[in-house]
Amino acid sequence: MKIKSVNYITDYTILVTYENIGEVEVDLYNYLKKSKQPMTKRFLDVKLFKQFSLINSGGISWFGEMDLDAEWLYDYALQHQAVANYK
Repeated sequence: MKIKSVNYITDYTILVTYENIGEVEVDLYNYLKKSKQPMTKRFLDVKLFKQFSLINSGGISWFGEMDLDAEWLYDYALQHQAVANYK
């Protein structure tokens, strides 16, 4: 599973486009809010949250301080969102 592109939508929601699956909206607010790691919680600052990039492994990274795997993002969206936008 590999991410083709990722776009910021609003607040803590990103639109992840997978190579073979399509688009999935992922809201990371609860993940960030419940984290016990100060390095992760700092991304509750939306200005920092918006500054993600794709990494070679096919996931997303925030300054190399918080990396989220493509499969983890997909599973998180399925498990934590009552209604997700799958296209």
